[in-house]
Amino acid sequence: MAYVAYSTGFKSGGFNASSPRGPSFAPEYLDAIELGVKSSLLGGRARFNGAMFYYDYRDIQLARFVPGATMFYNGPDVLVRGMDLELDALLASGLTVTLGLSWLESEMRSGGAAIQRYEQMMPGGNAVTPVDPAGNELPFAPALTARIGLHYATQLGSYPLLLQGNYSYNDEFFWGPDNTWSEPSYGLLNISTTMDVTERVSVGVWGRNISNEFYRTATTYSAQTTASQLGAPRTFGVSANVAF
Repeated sequence: MAYVAYSTGFKSGGFNASSPRGPSFAPEYLDAIELGVKSSLLGGRARFNGAMFYYDYRDIQLARFVPGATMFYNGPDVLVRGMDLELDALLASGLTVTLGLSWLESEMRSGGAAIQRYEQMMPGGNAVTPVDPAGNELPFAPALTARIGLHYATQLGSYPLLLQGNYSYNDEFFWGPDNTWSEPSYGLLNISTTMDVTERVSVGVWGRNISNEFYRTATTYSAQTTASQLGAPRTFGVSANVAF
């Protein structure tokens, strides 16, 4: 099945509850075009889905952090182009592979609203200056993400056993629209095995972030400070699940 879609919508504006005397923010508008295909291949043993999309944002709503609160405001217009590809395939009896690839390109336009740029100072804090964000990327928008997963279902005696391995890659991305603080690219490898002891009870062993990658799950900054939350290091564990 191939398809072409056009859609438009808006996100309502409002006031910042943490600062009711502050300025309001206007609605955000979006025009979106998508071309895609969904297919079943090899007699149902494989499924391939792909899509290309183009987004045109006007008055996009952005957030900045102040001590104790998140403030929303309208940024410039933004163009986003991208592609998503997915493939699921049965390689052998009980063995399946899942592949995913996403490409994304975002660009803020000039002539829109100015944004605040935060530059680190010594011994602490950030210098705040208004700048034209033309050419900047959207936050949390890596150019490339990819994933691969292998899943093998078998029997250990009379007990169903599932072995899984998943690897995901995240390209570098920015934490804010000023493109000052970024997160370097990283990859995470997770493995697990689960056995059904009865129809209601299962036990498992798992490992996460096997390569012990250093990465952040959040970074916020204001004029006063910059703070980050770190992702978990290499972690192993066991689990038991009971269904009622």
